[in-house]
Amino acid sequence: APALPPLLRISADAAAAPIARLAAAMGVADAAARAEELARLGGFARLRDLGVAEADLPAIAVATAERHGAKTNPRPASADDVEALLRSIW
Repeated sequence: APALPPLLRISADAAAAPIARLAAAMGVADAAARAEELARLGGFARLRDLGVAEADLPAIAVATAERHGAKTNPRPASADDVEALLRSIW
């Protein structure tokens, strides 16, 4: 998924140990870089490539920020934070 690499990067300080375990499980030093490579290999480079309209990004960001999983993320993210992440991979 294209969102995983930037999510790993912005959560690096708040979740260093779990991200390090993920990297070790993948046999790499940089979990985000490997996730990015795997996403590209799977054909998931940009959200627009998956048919996500740019105009939908604000609503997706709000819905994402309100999800339980987002609220329990090691690094809290507002809808604006989520939208910035989504725009970085749109």
